[in-house]
Amino acid sequence: MTEDEKRLWRQTLVHHPRGMVVTVAAAVGVAVSLGHQATEAVWLWLVGMLGFTLVRALLHVLCMADLRQDAARSHWRAFQRWHAAGMLVTGLQWAGLAWWGVPHYQGVEQFTILIVLSALAGGATATLAPMRVVGKLYILLVLLPACWQLGQLGGTAHTVFAVLGSVFAWVMVSSHESTHQVLRQIVALDQEKDALVVALSARSNEAMQANAELERRVAERTRALLYKTQHDTLTRLLNRRGLTEAHRQPAGQEGDVWVLAQISLDHFKRINEALGHDWGDLLLRAVARRLAERASRLAPCAEGPPPVLCRWGGDEFMLSLMWPQAHPDAVLQAMETLRQALAEPYALKGRKLAVGVSLGFSARAWRADATLADAVQQAELALTEAKRTGRGRTAEATLTLQLLHARRTCLVEALRTATADGSLSLLFQPIVSAHTCRPEAYEALLRWRCAGMGPISPVEFIPLAEDTGQICAIGHWVLQTACRQAAAWPAGPEGQAPKVAVNTSLRQLLQADFAGEVRQALAQAGLAPQRLVVEVTESVFNEGDIDRVLATLLALRQMGIEVHVDDFGTGYSSLSRLHEFPLTAVKVDKSFVLTADERALAVIEGTVLIARRFGLRVIAEGVETAEQARVLARLGVDELQGYYFGRPAPLPVACGSAEALPLPA
Repeated sequence: MTEDEKRLWRQTLVHHPRGMVVTVAAAVGVAVSLGHQATEAVWLWLVGMLGFTLVRALLHVLCMADLRQDAARSHWRAFQRWHAAGMLVTGLQWAGLAWWGVPHYQGVEQFTILIVLSALAGGATATLAPMRVVGKLYILLVLLPACWQLGQLGGTAHTVFAVLGSVFAWVMVSSHESTHQVLRQIVALDQEKDALVVALSARSNEAMQANAELERRVAERTRALLYKTQHDTLTRLLNRRGLTEAHRQPAGQEGDVWVLAQISLDHFKRINEALGHDWGDLLLRAVARRLAERASRLAPCAEGPPPVLCRWGGDEFMLSLMWPQAHPDAVLQAMETLRQALAEPYALKGRKLAVGVSLGFSARAWRADATLADAVQQAELALTEAKRTGRGRTAEATLTLQLLHARRTCLVEALRTATADGSLSLLFQPIVSAHTCRPEAYEALLRWRCAGMGPISPVEFIPLAEDTGQICAIGHWVLQTACRQAAAWPAGPEGQAPKVAVNTSLRQLLQADFAGEVRQALAQAGLAPQRLVVEVTESVFNEGDIDRVLATLLALRQMGIEVHVDDFGTGYSSLSRLHEFPLTAVKVDKSFVLTADERALAVIEGTVLIARRFGLRVIAEGVETAEQARVLARLGVDELQGYYFGRPAPLPVACGSAEALPLPA
């Protein structure tokens, strides 16, 4: 069955019940209209019509049931033939009524039969439109027998009615054909519409599926991009942005302690330099895994949200943890245990790597207005303190530490203008001959009176200047000022003015043209190079900077400037380096002089013996008593410095005469 045939068959069955109703009504109407004139034949005809209509009704039910079957199981053609036969039999029944009734009755009864037959033929043009042949045969069966009988009766009226009936039959057949064609077009259009709907539905489904797939991909891509923007690609931990996003919503409760720890790997750069960045990456991933494992062990202590881990950048990590009603000592112990665990050796590709770990943390009672930025600042402050005090330590951001940090911040800011605002000054302490006690030189000692904070000890502000890089500008000021003042000192009894000793930072020596800076300072002050002593610490023997420092010191010695090593014996193992550097003298640290026990004296005596072999003078600082002076002179020390011979003070011009100080009794 084609789709068109199926639709026409469905239309036939839809209209069929109305046709049967009309047939029954017309048959009953004819019988009643005939009234007392109805003969026994009419009643038999009515019974036959009603009985056959019932058969058609049963057939219609079977046809509708068959229509609902699958196409493979349908018997629609057989039912279509039976249905057509039923229609034709009904048409024959009406034809029989017309053939017998038209000549039998006269007047109203005859006219009634003709009206009913005409109405049936007119209705058939629509109700039987799906049936192209059967519909036309039905119309002809209903009308033509009546027209024939009218023509046979003779008379003008009968003939006119016979002709009009024939014309009417022709019109009905033509209308039926037109209606049938229109119906077929409608069916075709419906089929096209359904096909279009199906196609559009399929396209719509495809579009919906494509849109759903696109949305899924966009969602996946969005999640992937969000993950990348908030996670570190190497360790898979959160990055800075991820840590910030994780702390946008309050995660604590009243009474909780918010612990934020910053962890740094000590001297991690050396691993990259020695083994390569691939090994450094392996170590960072291993540290991240161990940190995650150890943090999960801390989690049971915190009944709130799980710990948040972050790679802060480079070799630094962050741990954020909410701790319910934690005692400060418990937090400190937990952080120290974590630091020690992270500092244990790592087994990577068959070898063990060890790395130092420093940890700084802040532990504050959680508040709804607490910000990550404040906690990070405190943790960084604690980490800086842990590194400053020797690395490999755990430090907490206490109130005292914050106050010290605030003080250091103020001092650092004030140091930026110290060379220009007149707050720096120089004091001079004599360095005398151990045998004549005449001043051989004066050491320039820097002093600073900070506005609003008073005098600041060099022990405090010199390391700050070193850490912030301001030591170079301050050292330049000291060099120029000392040279300018020393140039004004008069000559002593022997015709020579004392020298001036200036302490020099390793940072200064590493400058591109420190020797040129010294040369310029001497020239501007008019001071002979032989009257300048540059004092350096044992940090100059550092392997990483030794070549550049050696080149600078050689340039200074070629100018005639003396080079002394200050605080000798407290830092690097420098005895093996003495013959490599262009030194003039070594200054024994005052700690050995002040102790003055057998071991300290042995160090001083050994230093003197080695210095003599290298052609170096020995200077001892920290001399406070006559007994110390006598012992040092007896051990062979060349020059002495300390409170016994003079405290640091502004050097009056008269002191340039450098009269001999009293010899110790």
